[in-house]
Amino acid sequence: MFTRYFWGWVIVFERLKIAGGVLLLGLFASTVLANEDEPLCDNPFCLRIVPTVCVTQTPKDKCEQELTLWWQAERQIQACAYVNNRLLQCWQPQSRAQWQGEIDWPSEGTISITDESGAIVAEAFISVQSLQPRRRLGSPWSVF
Repeated sequence: MFTRYFWGWVIVFERLKIAGGVLLLGLFASTVLANEDEPLCDNPFCLRIVPTVCVTQTPKDKCEQELTLWWQAERQIQACAYVNNRLLQCWQPQSRAQWQGEIDWPSEGTISITDESGAIVAEAFISVQSLQPRRRLGSPWSVF
C-alpha cells in the first residue's frame, strides 16, 4: 500500500516538476524564514520572496497564488514594496518586515523594495509558467 502511494506521488511530481519544485521550495523557505530572530543574510539589505514562479495549468490561466516576501535592512528605513512599479505595501520605519497576500501575477516582472528617497534597494524577478507549452501556429520548418 505504501509503495503504491509513494510511487503515485513520484508520478505526480514527475508530471508537475515545476509545481513540485516550487511547492517544496515554498515549504522549505517558509520553515527556514519563520524564525524572526535570525538574520535573512549578512548583506546591508536582504529580500526573500516565496514563490518566485507561479504555475498554471495552461498559458491562458490566471495565476491565483499568494506571495510572501521578507526584507531586512541594517538600519531602520521607511520601505515600500512594488510589483512592476505598482505600489504593494509601505511600512513605517523599521529594520525588517514581512508581507503576505495575493498579487496580480505578471507573466514576467519584478518585485522591488525602495527606501525613503525612492531608490531601489533590492529587486527580485517573478514569473508565471504553465504546465502546457504554448502551441505554435505554423510549422517549425518548411520544404520551400
